[in-house]
Amino acid sequence: MQLFLYLHDSQNSYADQKLNTLSAVHTFRHSRQLFRFRVGAISYFALILSVLTTLFFGLAAVIDANWDHVEKTLLFLALSFGFAVLYWVTAANVRCPLCRNHPLLSQSCQKHSKAESLFGSYPLMVASSLLLRGNFLCPYCGETTECRVKAPPKPPASRKGSGRR
Repeated sequence: MQLFLYLHDSQNSYADQKLNTLSAVHTFRHSRQLFRFRVGAISYFALILSVLTTLFFGLAAVIDANWDHVEKTLLFLALSFGFAVLYWVTAANVRCPLCRNHPLLSQSCQKHSKAESLFGSYPLMVASSLLLRGNFLCPYCGETTECRVKAPPKPPASRKGSGRR
């Protein structure tokens, strides 16, 4: 019976800890910031896909000596350049709400000990968790940010008869 009570108490304290950490999650102040984050994450994935496609058609053009593959390679190369410009512009304009670093850009500064990488890339982890889970862990401050806009503060309750005349 004591073991059950111990496990029950430890589960409650764990649930309380999770609740406390979830209540301390950061959010965005404006929907414009959230929109830029999503556009940056989508353009990052589009950039990766277009570079891989460019490499595929380039390799096919070299192996087959086919001009159709060369034209597709050049088309996807131009598309990759466009996605790279879009990614760099959006990633340079988004910042973590807490530490004000750029989580979608790979910087040479030291990462937080809780930072996670995906295939060795911190921006890839931020972009994938942003799109798939709806939150991300900043690699520089280690804080979780929800992908939602902070609710506006409630206006103070007005008291009748307290104004000046």
